[in-house]
Amino acid sequence: MQVPYVLEGAAFGEFDGGVLAVVVEALAATDVAERGVGHNDSREPARHLDRSTVPRPASGGRLLAAARQRRSRRLGDCFRLLDRHVRLPFSLHIDFECTVHMIKLLILIKEKQINMSRGAHQHGYGEVMADTESDTEPETGRGERRLTTREAAELLGVKHETVYAYVSRGQLTSRRAPGARGSTFDAGEVEALLRRGRRETAERPQGQPAPGDTVVRTGITLIEPDRYYYRGVDATALARRHGYEEVAEWLWTGRLSPGVRFTAPPETRAAARRAVSALPAHSGPMDGLRVAAIAAAAADPLRFDLTERTVLTSARSLIATLVDALPPAPGQRVPAADGPRAGDAAPASDDALPPSVAEQLWLRLSPRPAGPASLRVLQSALVLLIDHDLAASTLAVRVAASARAHPYAAVSAGLGAADGPLHGAASGLAHRMLAEVLERGSAAAVVADQLRAGGGVPGLGHRLYPAHDPRAQALFALLAKVPGAADALAAAREVAATAAQRTRSHANVDLALAVLTVSADMPPEAGETVSAVGRVAGWIAHALEEYAEHPLRMRPRGHYRGPKPPQPMP
Repeated sequence: MQVPYVLEGAAFGEFDGGVLAVVVEALAATDVAERGVGHNDSREPARHLDRSTVPRPASGGRLLAAARQRRSRRLGDCFRLLDRHVRLPFSLHIDFECTVHMIKLLILIKEKQINMSRGAHQHGYGEVMADTESDTEPETGRGERRLTTREAAELLGVKHETVYAYVSRGQLTSRRAPGARGSTFDAGEVEALLRRGRRETAERPQGQPAPGDTVVRTGITLIEPDRYYYRGVDATALARRHGYEEVAEWLWTGRLSPGVRFTAPPETRAAARRAVSALPAHSGPMDGLRVAAIAAAAADPLRFDLTERTVLTSARSLIATLVDALPPAPGQRVPAADGPRAGDAAPASDDALPPSVAEQLWLRLSPRPAGPASLRVLQSALVLLIDHDLAASTLAVRVAASARAHPYAAVSAGLGAADGPLHGAASGLAHRMLAEVLERGSAAAVVADQLRAGGGVPGLGHRLYPAHDPRAQALFALLAKVPGAADALAAAREVAATAAQRTRSHANVDLALAVLTVSADMPPEAGETVSAVGRVAGWIAHALEEYAEHPLRMRPRGHYRGPKPPQPMP
């Protein structure tokens, strides 16, 4: 078989179903690297080729040039697209340029809509066809060019799932031809979306989401490479000047209420305490928070009222209940849920402010007395951890709120997501690492053990901050003023310095929380508990935003990847 005429006929769509196998066999059997496609020594005219319509080229390069002249400019994107993803089930021993030529000719065959399935399977090349077959009409009678899901994804540089997300958002329209197995997309729409994405990328400031990212409108937190903001105000500055309840109230309402405190009805606190006390002895603080949230919801008959005023009342009560329901740390005493009792601290006088969330939480986590400097660190940590854009737990809250779940249920969704080892447990790992450094007296061996175990060093690095985590820097500055934290702080700095010899990762907020929890003799889960309590205020803010949106908008479309029906009955 003569190679160039086979290729030439394929390029102009004048061969039957066996042409793909012939092209592959011809190229595989011919020493193209030395003789080149279209070498005159191997010419043999094809019997059914109309030479009056197809000139005989002298080389493969002229053949490709002639073929490209017959292509419209609108096929350019699809040409480059398929150049990248056509794969062959074997390796051809030819040079790179000739391999590219072959792939381009296979693309030309595809675009001419030759029915090659029969010939390919007869010659054992079903895998090639399975990879390149579209099962849809590439072109309609009106001249409209259609792309498969795979082609659209390749052209846009995104996953298949993201293409369907564009459809659900109204950015693309899909169509399924009768008898076809997949959807097709208008090539003009795809190209317009690609141009718009490139233009937005060029105009987009650093840190804003890229096309294809899951994007949710929010006016709560903005994260930049070296700092972050709550409603446009530097979060670290807020933590220096205001307490947790003040910032939470301002975040919810836009009004600052100096000295505000959150309280809960006695019956709600009592129900939550009873529920938490029924947990097994080995249960941790995060278990208590989840159970307390459910008990508080059951005690609130107005929880399904999603008006802003009622939601905020529930939020204040919920935060107070979550902290109050936790059992006291060893040696600490807390007020009873329904009033004073033997062994409890005396209630505050009428003209005194109730204890703050930070003061109440300290009694549940640390057996040590709360000095002003230590309490200031905990207060600032709660503020700094109120929100951090759309973390996994925050997204879970918004999904629940999109379904119009009440605020207790939305917070429960966030607590569930935060219980995962990749989200909330990092501070506990950093706590254990710091405790081991203090016990062994050196960070080098501990860091080596962490790396030897195949994981990273806990408390280092954050994907949103290429350099320093502003939350960690703010807490380290406060921890330097706490006398009892000197050893743990020095251990944390030694860990960061040791790891810096091999990596550019800097300390993150989990390492700063570990310094606090280790120096205050808190349990390893304390950092996770502080994060969860602080984040509740942010979750409520996100729930309020979502309640104002269209219901059930957080409903992505699934991309089925299971067996094709019908399947036999099990």
